[in-house]
Amino acid sequence: MNKYKWDLQELRVNKAMLEHAYNEVKDLENSSDILENIDGYQNMIMMAKKNSCLNSFDDSYNDISFNTLIDLLLYSYSKKNLPYLDILLQSFLVVNKMDFNDDLNNYWIDADNNEIINFTYDFFKEMTTPKMTSEFLEVINKKNIININYSKDKASDYAGVTIFDRFLNKKYISVNRSNHLTDLSILPHEMFHYIFNDVSNTINGSYNSYYLTEVEGALANILFGEYFIKKASDDKYFFKDYYKLNYVNQVSDLVIRNGLLDALDKRKKVRFNKLNKYVEYYDIDKFKDENDLIPYLIYPEESIIKYALSYLVAVDLLEIYKKDREKAFYHLKNICFNKRTDSILTLLRFNEITFMDDGYYNLKKYIKK
Repeated sequence: MNKYKWDLQELRVNKAMLEHAYNEVKDLENSSDILENIDGYQNMIMMAKKNSCLNSFDDSYNDISFNTLIDLLLYSYSKKNLPYLDILLQSFLVVNKMDFNDDLNNYWIDADNNEIINFTYDFFKEMTTPKMTSEFLEVINKKNIININYSKDKASDYAGVTIFDRFLNKKYISVNRSNHLTDLSILPHEMFHYIFNDVSNTINGSYNSYYLTEVEGALANILFGEYFIKKASDDKYFFKDYYKLNYVNQVSDLVIRNGLLDALDKRKKVRFNKLNKYVEYYDIDKFKDENDLIPYLIYPEESIIKYALSYLVAVDLLEIYKKDREKAFYHLKNICFNKRTDSILTLLRFNEITFMDDGYYNLKKYIKK
């Protein structure tokens, strides 16, 4: 039996158990959560059965009309996310002045499943703590927890996903590799999600703490970038530049959306003269028509805020990590544990995260070439 595959029979049994539970409690508050887990297992079964990278974890708005994208964007602007949106928009003034490498070659590599596992093990030994390395080995030595699939095509914007089932107290990891350089950082990212999150303490999207649910993944990405600088013989800065560029693109999208909303008339039509004056001020290329704008609208607003804000937190955690690894991971655990809070800036300050108060001091230092 392949060690890095989910067990199809186990998934079917889990799904059947949840279906039985749903039939028993379908009028109760938990019923919708159970139903969501059942759908999740159905997707996992399809992935395991077909050895497929196709999944339903992609949260983009592909194949949606421009008018619908505008409606979704308008709907997403709320009192809940405006404070964090403002913090991210201000950070654009920092990153837009920086010189960074945007000519990255995500080249082909010949690394099979075992090499990816071994690479991740070395990353944990070099960049984490003995306790975390032990936790990683414990997961690897269990069967059917990690499912690694190969596809020559990019199947999803999610190359990896960690799945939590709080009802059956189970966690699973999916890795979709394509034999490109970015394959190497997928499992470290997902293992951080796996290690730093308790299945009994699941995400509730109605709380602002949703915006911090990628902090552990962002820190894994940043640490992997530092690890690769030490280990690689070529393109040492690929991962550091790759994740910096991701952040710059995310914040750029938010800036463009902000200008777009201001440029809409009463019929929700875009006044391109007004929009282009706005983006020109930020040194962003002008837009000709609606088709030019669609690529900047296909990800939900809350998802972009989540990934970008988590990156800012992770950059501050890196500075703590450089002085004391245990302390950095202690603060990370505190942040991950608080899944049901709206006072996330208070939570961050309590854990020595300061970008919102110090003018993005650590971001300025980190993002320089």
